[in-house]
Amino acid sequence: MANQSRAEQWKSIAGKQFDVVIVGGGINGVGILKEATRAGLSTLLVEAKDYAWGTSSRSSKMVHGGLRYLAQGQFNVMLESVRERERLLKDASGLVDPLVFLMPVYKSHVKEFIAEFGLSVYDMFAGRNTHRHRSIDHFKKALPGLRTDNLLGGFSYEDAQTDDSRLVLRVLADAIKHGATAMNYVVAKKIIQKDDRVEGVEIEDTLTRDKLEVRARTIVNATGAGADVLRQAFGSSSLVRPTRGSHLVFPQSKIPIRCVVAFPHPIDKRNVFAYPWHNHVLIGATESEHDLPLEREPRISIEEVKYLMAAVDYYFPGLNLTLADATASWAGVRPAIKDGREDSSKETRESLVLDERGMISVTGGKLTTFRNTAHEVLSKIAKYVDFKPETKQEPIFETLDPIELPSDIPLPVRRRLAGYYGHEALNIISQAKQGELEAIPDTPMLWAELRYSAKNEYVVHLQDLLLRRGRIGFTLKNGGATLLERVRKIAQPELGWDNDRWEQEAREYLDLVNEAYSVPAVMALK
Repeated sequence: MANQSRAEQWKSIAGKQFDVVIVGGGINGVGILKEATRAGLSTLLVEAKDYAWGTSSRSSKMVHGGLRYLAQGQFNVMLESVRERERLLKDASGLVDPLVFLMPVYKSHVKEFIAEFGLSVYDMFAGRNTHRHRSIDHFKKALPGLRTDNLLGGFSYEDAQTDDSRLVLRVLADAIKHGATAMNYVVAKKIIQKDDRVEGVEIEDTLTRDKLEVRARTIVNATGAGADVLRQAFGSSSLVRPTRGSHLVFPQSKIPIRCVVAFPHPIDKRNVFAYPWHNHVLIGATESEHDLPLEREPRISIEEVKYLMAAVDYYFPGLNLTLADATASWAGVRPAIKDGREDSSKETRESLVLDERGMISVTGGKLTTFRNTAHEVLSKIAKYVDFKPETKQEPIFETLDPIELPSDIPLPVRRRLAGYYGHEALNIISQAKQGELEAIPDTPMLWAELRYSAKNEYVVHLQDLLLRRGRIGFTLKNGGATLLERVRKIAQPELGWDNDRWEQEAREYLDLVNEAYSVPAVMALK
């Protein structure tokens, strides 16, 4: 993905006028960058931290149609999501893959015919039938340790799953390939206005403290939960309600399931999920107000830990799980749109695209529907830039057939590499050194992927490499501290860091893991 040094990128920006400058490097920002570039616009994206630093690396990893939106009457969100899920399954195989969901039905829950009706409507929107009635025995075999008191059986259906930060990086790589410019760790300091409309933005490189004024015909504010920061500096009122969703991570050996199980929480009946991801099982997500500064790393609260463990204890009593079995946790802040509801979990999930004198703010929405959101933004940009928005339904990605990768690599690994990296997977394999085509322990990632990412994917800090290019810090105990020496041998030469820089980065990474990705002390629950 990298073909210019950071200094060369900065120099290329100076004095240039862009059609569009996008602020924010999450899934909405990179999706808009890709579609705008593909439509022939000159584009620049700046991200104050790292790509996918915020919500787009801390989601529930699901590419789904949003079955719960049916109960909330958000039919447009559900229909749009189901259709985009089907496109992603087709165009991004290996990065977005189908996953079976199980929905147990107990006597105290909804009636079976109500659940089946909802799943039938869900399948109808997708244009294919995936749901099935399942017996009590099926649930006992598929979900060891599941509570069976008053279990009536239930249903299975199909949705999809992804690695959210890798999805962002894949979209970003495609945008850059088509001519976009993007820089992480560059903050938008001020919107420049003239004659009551935007004319550009002042940006600052947070590493060098160099500043530039960049001219642009339009500015897209794609900063997610932080969208109001730029908007209020522009004189607009607040629209975003930040809410936090947190997860606990367990080894798959402790929760031996291969599918998703959805169940209503015993306290408030909100749906909670247990599902496999990266050789582990995630439990989540919570939904609570987030009133801490958005520039700080969010973390799970003790109350959220108690809430998730209460669900685990109730539905999986046979596993005898304790918090000591968990290896990691994380929290993400979602940008819900204010619509006056007291319960934040019932706020709308539809995206908001708002044109304010040439600054187009986009927030809310879902990971699944990033492409549709990008096209909605392009229709707003067309007011200020003379171009014809893309209408043809092009494939989301150029695909690589896994058969083109060496046959001695297991097919599931080839599929994942092809999905995550496209044709760059060939370079990952060809550049691998001895032993680097082996998986990093307790993860699906190959050591060779770390080398490739360190060399090519704009890694500025060690946390970028281990939290977002790879997901070691999201799943492994202590952020994979025991693996750091081997990581160092692979990554340090590619990054060009001296020993002092490496040791500083390692300390800061481990401190961050302890602060925001570790499991709160067991004693704190008593």
